[in-house]
Amino acid sequence: MVVEFGGTFGGKEGMVRGSPCTIDFAEFVSRDNNTMAGKLVLDALKQDLNFLLEFSRKTSEGVQVSLRIRIRIRIQNHNYESQLN
Repeated sequence: MVVEFGGTFGGKEGMVRGSPCTIDFAEFVSRDNNTMAGKLVLDALKQDLNFLLEFSRKTSEGVQVSLRIRIRIRIQNHNYESQLN
């Protein structure tokens, strides 16, 4: 699917960010799934939320490690400078 913006309301014409993209269609599903509150959409939303949760957890862990390393470096520098004086 390719989505192009026509430049309305003073915006610049061109492709929308993320376009083109590939779309997967599920076959043989009930009409109830063809709504924004259908099972397919809710399952996709759960999957996206789980991905974001895992991503934020890993990012938080990385930040914590980075902070611990910076603190250790500052302590080592302080100890080194204290020995020089």
